[in-house]
Amino acid sequence: MKVVDTNACEFGYELIMVLPYVYYLNKNNIPVKVLTSKGMREFYYFLSSEQYEEKYDVRTDKHPLNTRLKTIHFPTLDTTEWEFPNYTNRYKDVKLDVGNEKPLLIISNKFTREWFNDPVNFLDVNTLDILLSKLKERYTVIYNRPLPTMIVEDSQTSYKLGDYELIKEKHPEVLDMNNIAIQNQIPFNILQLILGSKCKKFISVQGGNSILASIFGGTNLIYAVKGGELQNNSFSWYNKFSGANIKHFTTYRDLIQHTLKVY
Repeated sequence: MKVVDTNACEFGYELIMVLPYVYYLNKNNIPVKVLTSKGMREFYYFLSSEQYEEKYDVRTDKHPLNTRLKTIHFPTLDTTEWEFPNYTNRYKDVKLDVGNEKPLLIISNKFTREWFNDPVNFLDVNTLDILLSKLKERYTVIYNRPLPTMIVEDSQTSYKLGDYELIKEKHPEVLDMNNIAIQNQIPFNILQLILGSKCKKFISVQGGNSILASIFGGTNLIYAVKGGELQNNSFSWYNKFSGANIKHFTTYRDLIQHTLKVY
């Protein structure tokens, strides 16, 4: 049996380097087992209990072991022995009432220390305020920035942004993914898959959440000003995950203008 070890890697590295490789091997009847981080079971729904082990409680900046791909930053994705599961088909019919009489729209954000420096890839409060003011009229907007207690601890320090306060004070119609998980007593990763599978409009930022927001089809508008993705034009192949329409922006102004035009 081939053992693929995530080595406690970052979430985004696992989604690109490990998950599609393991899925391909399993689908082609090649014996495989994955060693992964806590809370990833639903992502590997296709594996038996003997093929799945949650070995890590904390994520680090290490790279996975025994994978075909050796990085996630390249201009062209080699899809040899690489296939992404269809999570939309898997989870779209799971019943979960979030009062979504309007179409869903998920905004995924982060505000963490990056490359040992201050945050750069994030939606600031002013940008969020503009987007939420307009989008909540047409959509059931779900805001997704997980609290540290909701996901596996990683090596990135999270900072106070003021986004939760903004939503509470000015946009109470907007749903906080953290609160949905708590109220429905659903593990955070399961909730992300269920709600993502029911959504076709996404806004995200560089990193793991931009990858996650690209695996359900639909359209994903990504804000990113720094990272290997830009250096290697990696966003050009994010449509390989699910056929999603991917657009990348380097300024808040361009992101806002395009969002209000197409959404």
